[in-house]
Amino acid sequence: MKYARVYCYLGLGALYLTLTSGACVDIVSFSAPNILDSGKRFQATVVAKNKLAEGTYSFPVYTHLSLDSFYNPEDVLVGESYVKNLPASATTSQTLDCQISANTTGGTWYLIAKADQNRNDLFDLEDYRAKKVQINGASVSGTDLAISDIRLNGRRFQPNQLVTGRFLLHNRGPIAAGAFRVRCQLAISTKTYGVQDFVVSSMPSYSRVEYNISFKIPSEVPSGGHLFTVVADYLSQVSESNELNNGLSVQPFVVQAGAAAQGNDERTAQLEITELPVHPTLSLAPNPSQGPVQVVGTARPNNTGHLWIFDNTGQTVRTLSVSFDAEGNLSQTIDLGDLPIGTYVASLRPRGEKPISKRLVRGE
Repeated sequence: MKYARVYCYLGLGALYLTLTSGACVDIVSFSAPNILDSGKRFQATVVAKNKLAEGTYSFPVYTHLSLDSFYNPEDVLVGESYVKNLPASATTSQTLDCQISANTTGGTWYLIAKADQNRNDLFDLEDYRAKKVQINGASVSGTDLAISDIRLNGRRFQPNQLVTGRFLLHNRGPIAAGAFRVRCQLAISTKTYGVQDFVVSSMPSYSRVEYNISFKIPSEVPSGGHLFTVVADYLSQVSESNELNNGLSVQPFVVQAGAAAQGNDERTAQLEITELPVHPTLSLAPNPSQGPVQVVGTARPNNTGHLWIFDNTGQTVRTLSVSFDAEGNLSQTIDLGDLPIGTYVASLRPRGEKPISKRLVRGE
């Protein structure tokens, strides 16, 4: 199994990941406006270098919007470019035309830049920058529960080993929340392990609370790269004006049967990056398409949810109910033939799980 080792340094408003192996691209610099408007376009510039000593290298460059300074598999894509056949040791400057959805709520977010080979439709955290931005967005009219800033005392553990850390729980809306639960869970393939629950009696408006995490890895959890997720209101007890930010994931969370490497300093925690499927997942084919598109995804077994299609202004143009089978798989066809030519966003939203979004192009 391939992996890259990453050292995380949390700076003031930025995160730099320095690779010790496996990377082919360096991000030399990343720039974008500090203040952005929902629904409006902006430009971000990523300067990347081919680290190979010889031979050309082709790779995509992405920008994503996230609630925290880590890249999460479900972060929303806001811009992309593709570098083709960059010569060895050469540098390229890519100006990305980006747009934030019109339904993005205002407040502090992170704009993330990634540049690397995208193998098997999975992201490999081999080159990465994060920038704190302020978004002038849609106001939140009700309760808005959100999770941010998950910190753990390491990323490699053994079954029955103690995990400690913390996360931040927010109510970003003007209305207080009644009682609800927060769940911490591990997910691998189609199975989910609940490892710790928090009962929250109430959450005032515009408030933030820090919770400490402390649990043991279940003995039956198999070895491999897992997804560690914290979900606010996982039983859907609270009515919210924004249900898109209730969960946040750290991926991968590695459980290893052998000796554990315990990075106790959260500022230098070591991650082992594995090429395992993330959960949930979404793929679209063909893309671009002139008509029918095959939607393939995964989520919890027997779960239900919706597939939303947004246009480039953030307006909803289609909503479909979806169901996942006993293996957690989804396969459904949608027809774009009646939509105008252009770029859309497909957002898969399994019930009780964090949504995942991908760009969808209606071609000529």
